[in-house]
Amino acid sequence: MSFDSGLERLTGLTRSLVNASMKNANDGTALFVTNSVGKSDALWTRDFGYLMESCPELLGMDRVQSCIEYIIRAARLDGMIPDCVGTDGEAVYAAGVNGAPAGMAALDCAAFLTLAVCGFLEQLPGAKAKGLFAAWEPILMRALCSVSISVKGLVLNDARRPDLPYGYAGGALKTGQLFMESLLLWRAMRRLEALGDRMDLFHTDCFVLHRRAEMIERNIYVLFEERVGVFLAADGFCRQPDLWGMFYLLDTGFPLQKEVKRAVSRWLLENRERCVCRGRISHLPDGNPWERCFPSGAQTAARTGAYWALPSGWAMRFYSGTDRAFAEQMLRELLEDFEKNGVWACTDDGYAAGEGSLVSAAGVLYGVRRIVEDRTMS
Repeated sequence: MSFDSGLERLTGLTRSLVNASMKNANDGTALFVTNSVGKSDALWTRDFGYLMESCPELLGMDRVQSCIEYIIRAARLDGMIPDCVGTDGEAVYAAGVNGAPAGMAALDCAAFLTLAVCGFLEQLPGAKAKGLFAAWEPILMRALCSVSISVKGLVLNDARRPDLPYGYAGGALKTGQLFMESLLLWRAMRRLEALGDRMDLFHTDCFVLHRRAEMIERNIYVLFEERVGVFLAADGFCRQPDLWGMFYLLDTGFPLQKEVKRAVSRWLLENRERCVCRGRISHLPDGNPWERCFPSGAQTAARTGAYWALPSGWAMRFYSGTDRAFAEQMLRELLEDFEKNGVWACTDDGYAAGEGSLVSAAGVLYGVRRIVEDRTMS
């Protein structure tokens, strides 16, 4: 299957899921809910951030601004950004289920809101963008600076009072210095810094962002397992190879040392069959489970080693440059599954969860579009 034909089919599929996910809050605010089958009555910060990265042209600028303002209104004075905000206006800061929260708060939502805002403002005319930037930047800055970090500048999760790490890690109880979460924070800080600079609004906050992002660039290697050639998800609990994080690392263009980039790329290529199943990506090699998870029944997918569609776009883009036939096979298997069985967030033998997952279709669309764009630019 060609990536051009796949792009057309995925765009149509994602557009239909976007339309099905539109729902108004009780106050009339136009939102996007997690999936298209009526099982979510909330705007999820993480999913919204991914949608803005993957398919902003399908969302509509007015609705996007409404979503941003809906989340920002729920931002706490201590900088905490909600995991989600319900259609009733209730903000939820800790993931999990009632009576069994997964951590005290979500460590990645500040980054996802920042990425969504940057993606939105970059598309606006200058005067309007500057006005909104001036209103929103202090809130984003407070949120980014509220994320706990180590002396090395990496996102830190205290095992004695753990927060929820990256929300799509299936409830993994990762502690210590964290890999994927640090990458997300780094990317959000670099995007916000660049936006302020481009608008001639470079000030003290931009200097702080620059310095903190540099610390992550300098110290991310404490999580690199040189003997194997992989980055670890954490240096406390769940000290295991982070497949999603490594694909994301390469996709974002993080300024890696050349020898480390070669080692990670080589490992992902040589072990591709351990990472991918029917076009989807597991969290860990061979679909292994996380060492520890939060005690919630909602995390079954993490313990069974399910395979997810969301990161397949990053993986396809990587493999399109190293084993194009393998990347094309990933796309063919995913599209056939989506069109035959519907878009599920994660699957395994006899198991599926997250029916009608808009963010999963959007994640695959992102990768295919970037592959086509990369070829056009080369």
